[in-house]
Amino acid sequence: MGKLPKKTRNPGVGVDFKRVKHKVGKKLPKAKNETDTDFTSKSINLPSQAVREDRSGVAVNYQNLTLKELLNQTSHHNDKSRKHSLVGLADLFGRHPEQLRLHAGQVLGTLAERIVDGDSAVRAEMRGLLGGSVLPVLGPDAVRPFMPVIMAHVCGVAATFPATMPPVKPSAAVAEALSRLNLQSAQLLGRFLPLAQAASAAVSGGGAAADMSWIPSLVGFYVDVLERGILLPAAPGVLSDAPAAGGGGGPAAGGGGLTAGGSDAVLAAVGAAVRCLDSAAAQRLMAAVASYAGRQPPRSPARLAALRMQHGLLKAALAGSSMCTFLADTLQPQLAPLFATQLPPKAAKAALAKRAAAAAGGTAVSAGSAAAAAAAEPEGGVLVVLPGVVRALPEEVAALAVDLLYHTGPLGAPLLKPLAAALSSTALPPRLSLRLLSVALARLRDSPDPALAASWLLTLLFGPQHGQAVLAPDGGDLTAPPQRQRELVDAAARGVGELGGAGPLLRVLQPQLLGLPLGDAASAGAPAARLQRYSCVRLCAAALAEPGGGGGGGAGGGGEGAVPADLMQRLPAAAALCGVELGIEAAEAEAASAAAGAGPVPGGGGGAVGAAQGPVLQLLTERPSLVTPALQFLAASLQQRVGNGTGRDAGSGGDGGPAAAPSGGLGRLPLHAAALAALRLAAAAVKQQPVRLALVAGTEREALVAAVNGLAAAVRELPAAAGSDAGACVLESQRLAQTLADLYTAAA
Repeated sequence: MGKLPKKTRNPGVGVDFKRVKHKVGKKLPKAKNETDTDFTSKSINLPSQAVREDRSGVAVNYQNLTLKELLNQTSHHNDKSRKHSLVGLADLFGRHPEQLRLHAGQVLGTLAERIVDGDSAVRAEMRGLLGGSVLPVLGPDAVRPFMPVIMAHVCGVAATFPATMPPVKPSAAVAEALSRLNLQSAQLLGRFLPLAQAASAAVSGGGAAADMSWIPSLVGFYVDVLERGILLPAAPGVLSDAPAAGGGGGPAAGGGGLTAGGSDAVLAAVGAAVRCLDSAAAQRLMAAVASYAGRQPPRSPARLAALRMQHGLLKAALAGSSMCTFLADTLQPQLAPLFATQLPPKAAKAALAKRAAAAAGGTAVSAGSAAAAAAAEPEGGVLVVLPGVVRALPEEVAALAVDLLYHTGPLGAPLLKPLAAALSSTALPPRLSLRLLSVALARLRDSPDPALAASWLLTLLFGPQHGQAVLAPDGGDLTAPPQRQRELVDAAARGVGELGGAGPLLRVLQPQLLGLPLGDAASAGAPAARLQRYSCVRLCAAALAEPGGGGGGGAGGGGEGAVPADLMQRLPAAAALCGVELGIEAAEAEAASAAAGAGPVPGGGGGAVGAAQGPVLQLLTERPSLVTPALQFLAASLQQRVGNGTGRDAGSGGDGGPAAAPSGGLGRLPLHAAALAALRLAAAAVKQQPVRLALVAGTEREALVAAVNGLAAAVRELPAAAGSDAGACVLESQRLAQTLADLYTAAA
């Protein structure tokens, strides 16, 4: 039988109060009727209460705060209050700049304390206040006495810069925090490099010396970051098991540890620092930037940022300064291959072999054929030029690339040599070549070395490359036609005014020009000598046309200083041969056009020939005294060809006597074609109004008439040849005689 449940008393019956049981170690609960008498209080800071005060006649800002109140708030414990006080100071100094001048010492001393402020927003606002309101108003002279105080705060940061790796390897978070601290400290110190310059000036002016040992530390830190990617260097002289850390918390060879944002920040800071450092430190930093850019992928944002920074510094660098020279030498060689690259002479043999293979229809060239192709090298030699990528760009983009060269500073030799090769060939389109020449001439004006500009123009206008066959490495022909070469010379002659004028340039180039065969009849028609004569004629005409050049004077012309005397003696022969060469080329082009049914019959007036001889006629117009010796030279050259000359050597080109030309022509020119071009040149010259006015005196007119008659007589004595221009020469001689009788016999 089971046990019965125990009966319990009803708890709600007969209970009026519940007894609280006390336990040892337990706090007594509060009574239900106990009243809490404790209270708390908070303070309210109202910094703008001065708005209600009437401060008429007192210098206040937009918040009605005085200078004293704002300076007191700069040391407030609240970050936002300190920042607002700096904003208020900027407004106060903008309204009342005299307050800054009266209390410069107090203002600079207070603001110097904020250099090492713990809040980045306060530091940024302080930099803006100094750069925008304080330093421009006070100026260097007023700031100089307070530089020791300012630099004392800066050096407080510099004393521990840069932070180094602890002896015990830290965690990744600690290493990253220390690296970030180094970057921020470097940026802060870089902001005060202009003040460091002022401090150095104060020392040289007798002021107190400030500690500048932090500047080499700053430069060394940036060099380590760019060259090795080390943001947290190892402590010198301390044994540590922790290596130097890069931007990613570990070693970063070649600057690879920098993130995209970190590299932009470092390059921006370096760009600002370079402007304020001496030449040696600035060049060290720029070498590190060039090394950093060279190790980046070609299309990476880091390389683009480095090139942009270099280009910006180059634009800001003073012309002729060591920094400008260093940047140009570093940046310009990287740009040269974009336009053209002149390959070494040993590449000519391979280019000739490939050209022979292309001429043979693409068949393989044997060793014997390659040797034959090399043996068939053109007389003037071969110049191998590798065209750059600019050639393949759209015209607008290529023109922009050429224009950007203007902003790379004065052009140096590493860039000028490829540019000369590109301009002397068809590596670039014609319009782009003229644009490139214009940019180069504009930049040569700022060259610190005038000899470099003269040497480049000598190579461009008188260099031997004009007589060479220009080939691409694949055997393609890049030789510029004569017409394009003359257009280049015309543009250069017009642009030498930016370099001081054609006269000074001729005086500099005179020793080299006297060694050229300018007046040698045996070189008539040779490609190199032809362009050299044309360049000489164009430069001399430009020199005589310059103010004070003496052009258009009487028979003597005056102004002999425009063209050197020795060069002036050779100028008539050079002008005569140049006119003949231009006339023959124009006649051949006219004949080809007529044969194609698109032009007049050759010999029918020679209008195209007269236009082609325009540069020579311009020279004769500027100096009419050259007409007579030029015609005498042509007559003597033709007479020498038929054995009736004076026997004097024309190689000198100065005394009017021609050398015997190879049989069959005048130099490389057909004999009767040369005679016809000479007659047309004489007819056009005697018709020029300045020539007629200058040669009106009896003796001068008689000499001119005798020279023209001598030329006509020499042409009549030429042996007749089938299929030549002998008949046209007879007609042109008659026209010339009639023109001479009409113009000069009447004047007599």
